[in-house]
Amino acid sequence: MRITFSQFNTIDFVTLVQRCINISEEPDFEVISNHPLLLKLKTAYNKYGKVYYSKLNSDKSKLLIDANQKRDIPFNAFKSILNGYIHQPTSPFYQEAKEIFSIIQCFGIVLNTQNYDIETIQMKKLIEELEKEENATKIQKISLSPLVDEMKLAQKAFEFLYNNTDSVKIDIESNRSQNSNREILETALYNYLNMVEIMNNLTVWRELHLKLNIELKAINKKHLKTIKKAVLREQLI
Repeated sequence: MRITFSQFNTIDFVTLVQRCINISEEPDFEVISNHPLLLKLKTAYNKYGKVYYSKLNSDKSKLLIDANQKRDIPFNAFKSILNGYIHQPTSPFYQEAKEIFSIIQCFGIVLNTQNYDIETIQMKKLIEELEKEENATKIQKISLSPLVDEMKLAQKAFEFLYNNTDSVKIDIESNRSQNSNREILETALYNYLNMVEIMNNLTVWRELHLKLNIELKAINKKHLKTIKKAVLREQLI
């Protein structure tokens, strides 16, 4: 059960935790139902769920999520295309792509996975750097200027929501809380699954271990398929 839970999107992660709890509460595993680590997992899940489901049902939150995705899409495409060129030394765009990619590295290759505050700050700084004349010329040569323009417009739209809507600011605070609660839930899930793995030499625990392992493999397989589709989609842009 060696999986990094932080790699999963929110929906997949919540689904995994739900399935682990539901399986652990099956009649066959009644002897485990009051184990302290399972109870901690339930408590952490209930706390995380309040924030997650309130955000899921918030119209303002949906606007914020949509605005964030609209800046992530061109950023990921821009990064992916550059990455393709720097793995082709014979490409006429190799040197320019390498230099521009190094700029992205300075501000964070995975800055789109950061919380809204950090991503907003880093994305703004990145765009300012890319717009400098010497960098803009290289980007134009690679024909990626439209993606930078799209990133810039999406970033401005997100900043408008961030700076002018009080309810969105509340959602951002909720997002911070959600991130903190998720870390606690990830730790609780890791501790519980680790304990199940240690105890799997006993009959009841062995059965539980097998069932939970099936869920982990299924969610990990789904995650890998999602990543593959995303990469292929970006390569087509």
